[in-house]
Amino acid sequence: YVYDLNTPKQALFSLTDAVEGKKPIIPLAPSRDMWSGHKLFITKESQVHCNPDYKDTPFRYINGTDTIPFGQYVINLDIERVLRMNFLQMSIEYDADLEMLVCNAGYFPYVALYKKTGNSFELMTEVKGEIDYKMSDGWVEFSRKGFSRCKLTKNYLVTLDYDYDKGEQPAHARDNKTRPHTLFVRDHNGNLLRIFQLDEPTLSLTGCGKDNILYAIIAPQDPDRDESASEYELVRIDLGEAMGK
Repeated sequence: YVYDLNTPKQALFSLTDAVEGKKPIIPLAPSRDMWSGHKLFITKESQVHCNPDYKDTPFRYINGTDTIPFGQYVINLDIERVLRMNFLQMSIEYDADLEMLVCNAGYFPYVALYKKTGNSFELMTEVKGEIDYKMSDGWVEFSRKGFSRCKLTKNYLVTLDYDYDKGEQPAHARDNKTRPHTLFVRDHNGNLLRIFQLDEPTLSLTGCGKDNILYAIIAPQDPDRDESASEYELVRIDLGEAMGK
């Protein structure tokens, strides 16, 4: 299920049809209540919604006929709806094996883990970086961007980011060679365990709660690289083995 955060467009993307060479996009009727919000399916009967119009808590767990608010805003959002929109410009993902919801803010360094407990979610872990902002022309400018990517595995919470302690800074241009390549590995309680430097700029991460295998899409920068080679590569990282070294 995919949707546009800023317009009411939504659709289904069929992985089976994509693999079989068929048209994978199945358009759905526009939904006005999706504007500037998220909807994440937990099961066929339940979803998690977040929307900047939710003033008390950022999330709603909708299970059948029950609607349960949960979560908390990390910054004071009372005065400006645009500030709540910035907070909700995040990626949210649910891992059924771990029964955890992970929320990674895009505009400032913040990750929250919520554990599914009964018919709701309880805040389990928060990872915060420097969160400082100012209002400018009706918009919000944060002093530090959010983590580039965030992924849960069986035992770890992994974030991809720049290593500010080593002087790395995020680039403003969409230039692959300036992408981050530092992995910060924490336990599910947010305790930092290890920092790994990948050899190449990294665009994306994926993994799941069944094991500690992490996959990354990298952009190799070797000047002697064959021009006919792919611009990107997929690498497999065994975090369990790496953490033991």
